[in-house]
Amino acid sequence: KMRYKDKMNMFGSKEIKKMLFMCSQVAVRFNPIIKTFYEGLLKKGKPKKLAILASSRKLLVAIIGMIRSYKLQLKETY
Repeated sequence: KMRYKDKMNMFGSKEIKKMLFMCSQVAVRFNPIIKTFYEGLLKKGKPKKLAILASSRKLLVAIIGMIRSYKLQLKETY
């Protein structure tokens, strides 16, 4: 049986990955949506680091969605 690969991909900017990891650690503590997602993963038996990385992906998808909706609002305004 394979264990989970609980590390980030080696491609991409190290600074951005560090920032995203730190932001997801804060979001796990204070954002209620990310917090419930994280706690749900822990209840399923996932390792803590993997749960934080999954939370960081969820946070990144939310950030991208906010950027896209902001761009749409700008197009409608101008």
